[in-house]
Amino acid sequence: MFKVYRTHMETVNHHVLLKHLTRKIGLEDRPCFIKGGELTSPGHLKISARDFCRFGLLYARGGKWRESGLPPLSPESVHEALRHPLPTNMPKAHGKADVISGEVSYGGGTQQEENLGCYSNMWWINGVDARGVRTFPDLPHEMFSAVGQGGTHVMAHLTSPGLTVAWTRSKLPAATKMTGAGKDRVNYALSLLLRAVG
Repeated sequence: MFKVYRTHMETVNHHVLLKHLTRKIGLEDRPCFIKGGELTSPGHLKISARDFCRFGLLYARGGKWRESGLPPLSPESVHEALRHPLPTNMPKAHGKADVISGEVSYGGGTQQEENLGCYSNMWWINGVDARGVRTFPDLPHEMFSAVGQGGTHVMAHLTSPGLTVAWTRSKLPAATKMTGAGKDRVNYALSLLLRAVG
């Protein structure tokens, strides 16, 4: 992001987030990229549950947001983002490659997790893994979500009944991974909400 927008961590909130997104879709609670300290690495987005839902609605509405002046995302780019998960047979990294000079790598290494067939361009969808098991078995197949830190921060759009929900800073252990108990807890919490509105 910093190379694309020609900005730095100190100015990214004003020059990128506020200018290109926050004002245009009516985010109210001053979302910002964290410089570090609060989370494990800089660049994480700090956002309220209310604003998180607005971001989800932008995608649920096919990339359009009223007469906001925000250039609409093309239907093709929304479909690409939400419906093209990494294949379950994608090879894992070995953690042995050199890092390009001057670049930083977050994640990776030798602790690669199983690919569940549900990670699509930074979104978690209700995919099917190599064994034929759906990621969120109690939720609509067309749902999509943004999940951080193993389920402590979640925004999900449940296509039927058209419900967009979010929570931030939940009491789920931050170390929980989405390949294990994290996805089960997210599935359980969202299924309770789904039944409540049912």
